[in-house]
Amino acid sequence: MSPGFGFRRARARPYWAAWNGRDARITTSAADGRPAIIGLVGAVDLTNGIVGQDDAFRIDGLLGRVPFTPTGVPPRWTRKSVIVDGADVTNLGSDARSLAGANPVRVVLTDKVAEVSGSVRNARGESVREYVVVVLPEEPVESSVAARYTQTVRPDRGGAFRLRGLPPGRYLAAVVEALEQGSEWDPEFQRMVKPSARRFMLTEGQMLTLDLELRP
Repeated sequence: MSPGFGFRRARARPYWAAWNGRDARITTSAADGRPAIIGLVGAVDLTNGIVGQDDAFRIDGLLGRVPFTPTGVPPRWTRKSVIVDGADVTNLGSDARSLAGANPVRVVLTDKVAEVSGSVRNARGESVREYVVVVLPEEPVESSVAARYTQTVRPDRGGAFRLRGLPPGRYLAAVVEALEQGSEWDPEFQRMVKPSARRFMLTEGQMLTLDLELRP
């Protein structure tokens, strides 16, 4: 299978002029985490997914339901949507069998990247400098895209936190004193922190400030 693909940005500006020719690539993975790009027998096509000067890219050998993720783009840009046959499949991925040359994928990027920042105080109103903020989606999302909606961040030297790149949506922000790596994915941990978490809504490109409380 060798479908044709298109690559767009939310704001019109020349790709190579704006990004200085930085190599951008569209990557895929199967819903269960396995690689979805299958190399040809005896050779692997290293050009798979590379975005050309015409903003087009091509990926061969796709199998199963696959999401499309841009890599190699500048930090201030992020994926906005993935469109197949007029439908938004950003969070669902697309069945490779439906991707033919006449049914291309359009990956849209935006430089309107949301940012959440703030500080943390304890129950006595005192500033806290050692903590971890955990941001979770308010409603469950597909496991294949959960990483886009779940983030953890620790404070800087001044005690403030900042995180960028969350998609628009409704979220919960919880504060804990410490967190083992990967524990934010533990269903029991999420069940424990959700009742006391701060709820907030985030729109595209929004700069949101949160004052959070570290509870015992």
